[in-house]
Amino acid sequence: MKGIEIKPLLETDADSIPALTETGVRRDVFPLTIYSSPNYRLFVKNAMKNHSDARFFGAYMEGHFLGFAEWRTQKEQLFLNNIAINKEQRGLGVATLLYEHGRSTLKTPSMNSIALDVFKDNIGARSWYEKMGYDVHDVTYWHVAQQRAKPVSEKVTYQVMNREQADEHHQKYGFSMLTIETKQGQYSIGRITDSCFRINEEGKVDLDLIGALYELDQNRKFLLLSKQPNVEGFEYMCSSQRMRKSLTHHMGGIYGYQTT
Repeated sequence: MKGIEIKPLLETDADSIPALTETGVRRDVFPLTIYSSPNYRLFVKNAMKNHSDARFFGAYMEGHFLGFAEWRTQKEQLFLNNIAINKEQRGLGVATLLYEHGRSTLKTPSMNSIALDVFKDNIGARSWYEKMGYDVHDVTYWHVAQQRAKPVSEKVTYQVMNREQADEHHQKYGFSMLTIETKQGQYSIGRITDSCFRINEEGKVDLDLIGALYELDQNRKFLLLSKQPNVEGFEYMCSSQRMRKSLTHHMGGIYGYQTT
């Protein structure tokens, strides 16, 4: 497709990212992601202004926004966090142009792989990545459950280490991360809009943590990200796959090396 320009995402087009992202996620799963927050667009704009490790590129043709890609740069790995194209321009090679631009622009000699997460039921995306040489390295199963009432006689011991900062972040963007310490350990608990607490395997068996979350907000569901396909007391929702592709460096290219 001729005439397409790939460049840093324009701030005005950050407003389109949540809706574009939603097209690649199942309707009942989307509310379990931070992209469902009405203020996620503000988070993107803030990341763009503050030069974080998140990099956003947009595809444009004659001034029209076609789609975007979001990358995370890490020391030894380049991570494709998101890529989405308007329905009208899909199948025309826009995603490939965005992908190749990000890979060639952001790669460094220290990076040995590119990784990404994709939902298993997104068959089209999975097939596209497989054709580019990506392999599945890990699977995460998503489960949900209602909170159970805490026994009246049960006293829980916990401390929220970052309540003020997390509340401020949540009020601004609609999602946040709580750091909660109990007698058994310290946990990072995601808050997704007003719908759920995101917990892990260790957290679901810590009664102090479960009691703490009930005291903080008993109306939220639990979203458990697990390595187990079946978890007692939880309903399976979906699974996501971590895919990875090795990078091979050799001399040449604009920075003295290039990647294949």
